[in-house]
Amino acid sequence: MKPPNLRPLALAAFLCASAPAAALVGDASPAEWTLARPTVMVFKSYGPCTGVVVAQDLVLTAAHCVVAQTSGKIVGHLAAVPYQLADVTETALHPQFSWPKDSWPTADLALLKLSKELPSGFAPAFFHKRSVVLGDRLIVVGYGVGTQGDAKTAGTPRMATFVVTGRFENLLMVPPPGAGPQQHLA
Repeated sequence: MKPPNLRPLALAAFLCASAPAAALVGDASPAEWTLARPTVMVFKSYGPCTGVVVAQDLVLTAAHCVVAQTSGKIVGHLAAVPYQLADVTETALHPQFSWPKDSWPTADLALLKLSKELPSGFAPAFFHKRSVVLGDRLIVVGYGVGTQGDAKTAGTPRMATFVVTGRFENLLMVPPPGAGPQQHLA
């Protein structure tokens, strides 16, 4: 059996933040520490979203998670214990971000400047130059809920493995584990 391609891990972690996270709800396994190192939670008044560390003082997340607010908190896990790590001091939305009514946002990216550097236990994500191709296995890490619709069960880094089964415009198509319909990751 071919080992999973871990190079797109950082991209996959971010994609989880910007797309429906159905595969990280419920029975998704807790993420191994080595895989969760580049992921953090972005807390706003309405709840958490997943972010990916791109530098010790910068986090990339989905713009729809931060569009209405400029402040927030970054929380992450060290040895399975959640810690408040830093405040968000600046938010930069992608210049082409838009969120049409009754549709998913486009250019759904935001860069967050932090009040201080993250501890060394949080490593910046590795972004590989190689494109994701059909058949690649992606390990997705995110802070999805344990029970659908219950925000109180969020906060544990979870992981799931996807296999890229197709491409349509700018979307990767991956079937959720054990399910028939395909999920679309931006």
